Amino acid sequence: EDGNGVVGSVECLNASGKWATQFHMSVPRHGLAAVAIDAWLHLVGGGPRSGPTVNATHEVFDLGS
Repeated sequence: EDGNGVVGSVECLNASGKWATQFHMSVPRHGLAAVAIDAWLHLVGGGPRSGPTVNATHEVFDLGS
């Protein structure tokens, strides 16, 4: 999130040590769980705004592409 609320961008640290936007979540979320398994990034849960809000969204992104 930023000062304006929840954002949907997913940033990754690239080989040159800089952060770059790699993906955009279809449902921007705060406080989600993230795990990389092989070449797949799983983003699970989180809420549509700051604070104790949740949803059941599970998105998967291909890190190999």
